Amino acid sequence: MALPATVTVLEGPVAGFLRVAGRLDFERVVRVGASLPGQLTAVEVDVGDAVKRGQLLARLDNVDQRSAVAAAGAQRQMAEAQVTRAELRLLENLPSSMRWHGDLPLDELLEGPAGDAQLDLIAAAAWYDKHDAALTLARGQLARRAIRAPIDGIVVGRAFERGETIAASPPGPPLFVIDARPGHLILRAEVADDYVSRVQTGSARVTFSSLPDRSFSGEVMGITAVELPSALPMTDARPRYEVRLAIDNPGGTLRPALAAEVDLPMSSPKGALRIPVAAVDRSAAAEGPPASRSRSIVWAVRGDRAPVPLQIQLGVSDGTYVEVSGPGVAPGLRVAVP
Repeated sequence: MALPATVTVLEGPVAGFLRVAGRLDFERVVRVGASLPGQLTAVEVDVGDAVKRGQLLARLDNVDQRSAVAAAGAQRQMAEAQVTRAELRLLENLPSSMRWHGDLPLDELLEGPAGDAQLDLIAAAAWYDKHDAALTLARGQLARRAIRAPIDGIVVGRAFERGETIAASPPGPPLFVIDARPGHLILRAEVADDYVSRVQTGSARVTFSSLPDRSFSGEVMGITAVELPSALPMTDARPRYEVRLAIDNPGGTLRPALAAEVDLPMSSPKGALRIPVAAVDRSAAAEGPPASRSRSIVWAVRGDRAPVPLQIQLGVSDGTYVEVSGPGVAPGLRVAVP
């Protein structure tokens, strides 16, 4: 049996790019919920509508709140009438020398009937203040039944329809999602902790499976730790990180949620292991999602025995060589060229 052509695993750096999976997202969104539960009696906007800050988005049932405003308003009117009667009584009982002095005396207690009228006015004024505060509170509760846009933007998500009963949000889901910077997109790509310290600032090449004939330019903006579950199968619970890239969107071709592959400029360490790209068997990974394609196999050749598959993790590539790692991968290992 003829032995396959082989190459040897070498030690040495690779300067090129790391290919990772990403997804387009809005650069900044605001989630709008209801601070109180209730039934939606009106929904005024739909996905795609432009909204202005303060614009009515939806309304919750507000019969109880309107009744409370009416009752509080009536109570305040009654209290106001009591204040007026108390003022007139005080004026009637003031000494003639004080009657045309100006403001009614409330700071110093008068004597006799005027003092009694003065106390009645103080009590009436306090009663009015109480009902005025109650009316303000009731109006505030009524205003909370109207869901309004906190910012200018575009509605990009709506979770409920008119007539549905909703929970307060949070903890319930938001009623609306508003794109705070229409037309601006961001690309989020996951990077394993092995590579996060090697991510470089600058531009990166981005491709989309839905646009196979085009590539786009993204600019690395920053890196943050994430707790999201990775689509890449992992054998341990290593932390993962999210690289955020601003991306050009000429002509508005791109849309949020598009899956992407990102070539992040990167170099491997001096002691990294590498093999020619041609020695990687990607047939198994090619059937999986893009995020899993950094995992593949090589066919290890030991002596004159038949090649055996060896799972590897792909790293930085320059198009000719690719960084590899994994159990059993060591300098000098011979691998078959498929």
